Amino acid sequence: MRLKDHVIICTAGHIDHGKTALVKALTGVDADTLPEEKRRGMTIELGFVFMEDPEAVKQIVFIDVPGHEKFIRTMAAGSAHVDAALLVIAADEGISVQTREHFDILRLLRVPVGLVALSKCDLVSEETLDQRIQEIREFTKGSFLATAPVIPVSSLTGDGIDQLKSALRELTLKVNPRSDTGVFRLPIDRVFSLPGFGTIIAGTLLSGEVKVGDQIMVYPEGLETRVRNIHVHRTQQERAVIGLRTALNVPDLKKEVLRRGQVAAHPGTLRPSYCLDVSVELLPSASEIKNRDRIRMHLGTDEVCGRVSLLDRGVLRPGEEAPAQVFLEEPAAPLPGDRFVIRTFSPCFTVGGGVVLDASPPKHKRFDPAVLAGFERLKEGVEGMVEEVIRRSGLKPLSAGTIGHIIGWKEEKVKELIPALIKKGLIVSFSGPKGEVYLHQEMKSRLEARLREVVAEFFSKHPHLSHMPVAELRARFLTVSTPEVFTCLLEKAAADKTLILDQSGVTLPGRTAQFTRRETEVINLIEEAYLQAGFTPPLEQEVSHRLKVEPPLFKKAIHALYQEKKLIRLNEKVTFHRSVWEKAEGFVLEYIRSKGKITIAELRDQLRISRKYACAILEYLDRRGTTRRQGDEHVLK
Repeated sequence: MRLKDHVIICTAGHIDHGKTALVKALTGVDADTLPEEKRRGMTIELGFVFMEDPEAVKQIVFIDVPGHEKFIRTMAAGSAHVDAALLVIAADEGISVQTREHFDILRLLRVPVGLVALSKCDLVSEETLDQRIQEIREFTKGSFLATAPVIPVSSLTGDGIDQLKSALRELTLKVNPRSDTGVFRLPIDRVFSLPGFGTIIAGTLLSGEVKVGDQIMVYPEGLETRVRNIHVHRTQQERAVIGLRTALNVPDLKKEVLRRGQVAAHPGTLRPSYCLDVSVELLPSASEIKNRDRIRMHLGTDEVCGRVSLLDRGVLRPGEEAPAQVFLEEPAAPLPGDRFVIRTFSPCFTVGGGVVLDASPPKHKRFDPAVLAGFERLKEGVEGMVEEVIRRSGLKPLSAGTIGHIIGWKEEKVKELIPALIKKGLIVSFSGPKGEVYLHQEMKSRLEARLREVVAEFFSKHPHLSHMPVAELRARFLTVSTPEVFTCLLEKAAADKTLILDQSGVTLPGRTAQFTRRETEVINLIEEAYLQAGFTPPLEQEVSHRLKVEPPLFKKAIHALYQEKKLIRLNEKVTFHRSVWEKAEGFVLEYIRSKGKITIAELRDQLRISRKYACAILEYLDRRGTTRRQGDEHVLK
């Protein structure tokens, strides 16, 4: 069954201005279902009503909210993810206290479009009606309702109901499709149970899709379960997609562990956090907020208390906007781009709101220019957000999948944005073992400088060495970054000739080993000892003892010879001078070419050396891949 696209419309307005009665007049359904609501004659909980209208292109769903000031938390939850608003103002009372607060909340949540219903029009004169319309025009000036129709209606007599229905149909055509990040997310606004089904959670599906049989997780608690059934507008479905009012049957979870304010998503897609980067704005009519003030944050369908850390000032004044961090008292699981409302802690007044920029940031230093510049990038849209997330990762690159996890986008959608950032020179890519990873250009420059610094530091401590071992440079580099970045940057440095890379290791351009006169003398004596020994070289200890050189000096001198490749270590006990080794290697290769193979015994006899040296020569050639062993014989590989 092909479902119509849903348009979610919340009511808003002062208590007793007729929101619920108007929804009933439009749909024939009373949104107040609780016995207490019937007894007290007032809305306490959110009401969800589908408007059956064959003439409507899209399915209209009303979320009827309470109008009493004590239930602002419920009202904010109901209006958190709507497509449009129906502001209801009673003609006999006009704009009242909760009219203003509800209207402020709708604007702070950036509800894009709406209508104004001037209810109870049967109770006032035409003159009063005209006066109310003018008041409403002045009240909504400069807002999303500035040019919206103001329709006089009476739920009692039915006057204006048909006109309101027609205006609602037109309103649905103005609602743009929701931007889909591809990540399934369902903020929970209802939890109930049904006989034969068990626990049901419901809400407006913000992005992605969910299918029967999917494993899902309820955040921030991390409760994992499976979707047994899906219902959309009393119809069982195999899947639900973005924008639909959706009920999920999750019988594995008890109703008692679920609540409004939680979020259903696929496992591993959200990251509960106690800290949020936000851009916060105060209403012009609000009181100021000081740094570290305690606030109530209405985030999605949840309310969480926390403290505001203003990053560029000490006081946020009415009408101002500023970057801030909110430190929450309980974890939340929002994503960048989510809107929120702020109310004072006690007494409770709506004072402002804003947007989440980073849902799991590090703690920032206040008044830091780099931090403030990062906030500006986060506000530039998804492309700026991707750039800033990569920059914040520091010296370690991120994959598109990890970036998507941080910002709440599918990996494929992130990959679509990457080429533009690379073309602008803002980020660079590296080929890793699991695919492409990305590093900010600023961090790449730091790593390139760091690579040269590490080599320079090495030579400042070891001036007698001509090369730094690549393995040591790599080990030092991997404490701050990754193997793929190291390989790429070292190759680039070698190509640019900022570092010299050869078989001996890494060195700086134009650099030569630095030795004292005594060190040079010892180096020459050691080299001569091995050169004279030919195919039967002595042990290192024997050379040191014969030359009567102090151990630290001998160690430094022989290490320099190994680095310069003037000495070749075949194994722990056999070291050849390079020229001697070249003769031995040449002989073995020529012998194999003529005879087809060589044995240890044959090499021993031909060179007139002991088995120890013959074995060392052939095993070294095997390890290098020049030859290979076949039984007792060695052949060319």
